[in-house]
Amino acid sequence: MKKPLEKTKILLFFLAAGFFVFAFRAEAATFNFTPALIPVGGQATVDLLLDTEGEEINAVQATLNFSPAEFEINSVSDSNSLVSLWLDEPVFDNAKGTIYFSGLIPGGWAGSSGELLRLTLTPKGRGTSFFTLTAVQALKNDGQGTPAPFHGDIKLIVSKYAPEQTSSTPDRDPPEAFAPIIGRDQNVFQGRYFLTFSTTDKGSGMDHYEILEVIPKNGTPSAEPWKTAGSPYELTDQSLGSDVYVRAVDKAGNFTVAKVSGRPLAKATSWGITGYAIFVGILVFLIIVSRWYARREKA
Repeated sequence: MKKPLEKTKILLFFLAAGFFVFAFRAEAATFNFTPALIPVGGQATVDLLLDTEGEEINAVQATLNFSPAEFEINSVSDSNSLVSLWLDEPVFDNAKGTIYFSGLIPGGWAGSSGELLRLTLTPKGRGTSFFTLTAVQALKNDGQGTPAPFHGDIKLIVSKYAPEQTSSTPDRDPPEAFAPIIGRDQNVFQGRYFLTFSTTDKGSGMDHYEILEVIPKNGTPSAEPWKTAGSPYELTDQSLGSDVYVRAVDKAGNFTVAKVSGRPLAKATSWGITGYAIFVGILVFLIIVSRWYARREKA
C-alpha cells in the first residue's frame, strides 16, 4: 500500500496531466548535454537540456543511467531549472549509476534548449559514453495529459582535446524569498495539519530546508531544535499556536528564512464565543434600559 505522501505526489502528477500513460520511444522530444565534449582529468560541468521539438510540456520525469566505472557525479543543481515544482527532487546514486528526477512546469514550456539540471561530474577515462534513459515520462500542456514521447540516449565525449572549463563565480546570494503555507488534507498525514514550502536559488542551487517550531509550553514559548525537513512537513503543534520558521539553504551555505506566525485554534474559537456572548449581553441590556425609559416617560 502506498504511503499518503506518495499518493499525494502521484495525484499532483495526475492533476498536471489529466491522466498518466507510459510513453514509448518515438520521433519526439529529446534530452541532450551541453557541452557534449568535456576535458579529461578533474571535474567538468554539463547542463542537461530539454528539446520539446515544438511541443509544449508541463510535466517530466526520468532516470539517467551511467556507468560508475566511467563517471562520478559530484553534484546536481536545479538553480536554473525549467521545473519550479519538484515531485521528487533530483537525486543521484554513484554506486548504482543513476540520476532521477520528477517535476512540473506550471504553464508549460516549449523550446530547444531548456535547462533541467546542471551536473558537476568527474570522468574516469577518455572516450564516448552514453547516459541511457529509463522511466521517461513527459506530458503535453494540452489539458488532457497527452504523453509526449522521447527518443535517443545522451552522448557525452571525454577527450584531451576538449577546451578547459573555467571555474564559476562563487555563490554569495541566498535563495529567493518564499511564503510557507499551512494546509490539511485527509489523504496526507491522516488529516493532520502540515506545512508546504518551496523556493529556488539561481546560484549554486537548493541544498535543503530546515524547520524550527516555537511551541508554547506552560505559557512560555519553547524553541524546538532546527531539523532538516522536506515539503510537506507535518506540524508538531496541531493547535497552530506556534511560530514556525523555515530556513532554505543553498549548496554554498547561503540561506533565507521565512516565518508563519502562530494562530491558536482553541484560543481563536474561545474568544469568538466569548465576544459573541458579550455582544448579546450588551444588546439585551440596552433593550431593557430603553424599555424602562419608555415606561417611565408614559407614567
